[in-house]
Amino acid sequence: MMLNQRVANWFLMNGVYFNLFLDVVSGQLQMMDAMSHQYGKIEPRYLLGVKHDGGQIVFMTTLLELFFQSPLCLAVYYGYHKGLANRRLCEILVCTLHVTGVWYFYVPEIAVNFRHIGGPPISVQDALTLERIVQFWFAFWICVLGLNYAPPLRKFAQDPTVIFTSLVILTPLVYATSLEAGIQYMTTPMMLGSFAFLYGVLRVTHASKCVALSARDERVANWFLMNGVYFNLFLDVVSGQFQMMDEMSQQYRLVEPRYVMGVQEDGGQSVFMTSMLELFFQSPFCLLAYYGYHKGLASRRICEFFVCVLHMTGVWYFYIPEVLVSFRHLGGWPASLEEAVSFDRVLRFWFAFWFCGILWLVVPSQIAHTAWKEICELISSVEYAPTVTVPKVASKAA
Repeated sequence: MMLNQRVANWFLMNGVYFNLFLDVVSGQLQMMDAMSHQYGKIEPRYLLGVKHDGGQIVFMTTLLELFFQSPLCLAVYYGYHKGLANRRLCEILVCTLHVTGVWYFYVPEIAVNFRHIGGPPISVQDALTLERIVQFWFAFWICVLGLNYAPPLRKFAQDPTVIFTSLVILTPLVYATSLEAGIQYMTTPMMLGSFAFLYGVLRVTHASKCVALSARDERVANWFLMNGVYFNLFLDVVSGQFQMMDEMSQQYRLVEPRYVMGVQEDGGQSVFMTSMLELFFQSPFCLLAYYGYHKGLASRRICEFFVCVLHMTGVWYFYIPEVLVSFRHLGGWPASLEEAVSFDRVLRFWFAFWFCGILWLVVPSQIAHTAWKEICELISSVEYAPTVTVPKVASKAA
C-alpha cells in the first residue's frame, strides 16, 4: 500500500509539475519569469525552438509531455486511487514515454560532450561551484537518472562483483597526471553514458515488484549485470575494440595490442570476433539473465547457461591463441623476477591477462553447472512425474 501511494504521487507530481508547468510552461513557453530564466541557463536548447536543429529534440519532447505524458500521468494517479484495472496500461505507456523522452532529450547532449551546457567540469573548483552543482549535477544528472527506483544501494555497493568492477574502472586513475586529468577521464561521454545505461537497467528491472533472492542468487545476478553493462559492453567493446574511452582505451591497448589490429589483420581476428560476440550476444543475454533473476523467470536458467558457455568460448578464442604463441603480442614471458613483479607487469600481465582469463572460466563454469542441474531437475520433474489414472465411472442405466 505504501509503495502504491508513493508511485501514485510520483505520477501526480509529473502530471502537474515536471511534465506540464515546469518543462512546458516554464521551460519551453518561458512563462514563469525566474523559473524560466533558470531553465534557459540549465538547458539553452529550450530557447532555440523547433526551427533550429539543436532545439528540435527538446521541442518535440516538450510536446510529448504536454499532450501525452502529463494527461496520462494524471490518469494513472486517478486510476490508482479508484482501483481501475486500466491504470496499469496507462502507467506502462507513460513510463515508456518517460524513458523515450530521456533517450531523446539527454543522451544526444552526452554524445556531443555537453556542448550546449558548457561542457563537463574542467577542474574540481569548477565541478563544485554552486552553479555547476545546481545546473549540471542536479538538473541534468540527478533528474535524468531519477533515484526513485534504485535497488538498496548499500547492499548493491557491497557486492564483490560490483566492487571488482569499480576497481577496474578506477584503475586508469593511477596513470592520471593530475586531478583535472582524472576528472576528465571520469566525465568522458562514454563513461557517463555507461553510468546512465547502468542506471537505466536498474530502473527498468526494479521499477516493478521483484522476487526475494538468496545471497547466492543476488551475487550471480550482479555478476551478470556487471558483465552486461561493463565487461561485455563498455569495457571490452566500447573501450577496447572501438577505442572510445580515452585513458581506459589506452590501457586496453597496452594490455592487449591485438585490439587495434582489427579484423583485417590475422592477429586481430580472434579479438575482434570475440568483441562482436560480446556486443551482440553476451551483453544482451547477461542483462536478460539479471532481469530474469529479479523477476523469478524460469527462462533465466536458459539465458545464464547460454551466456556462460559463450563466456568460456570467448576465453578459448581470446586468450588461448596468445598462450600458444608465447605471449608474442604482450612482450613474452617476464625475463626476470624483477620484471615479473614490476607494477606494469603485475597489472597488465598477471592481473589483466591471467587472473581475468581464469576468472571468466571459473565463475561461468560454476554458474553453468548449477543452471544445468536445475534445468535437468525441472525436465525430470515433468517427464518422469507419476501418471495419475482417473478411474472411469460407469454410467447408470436409465
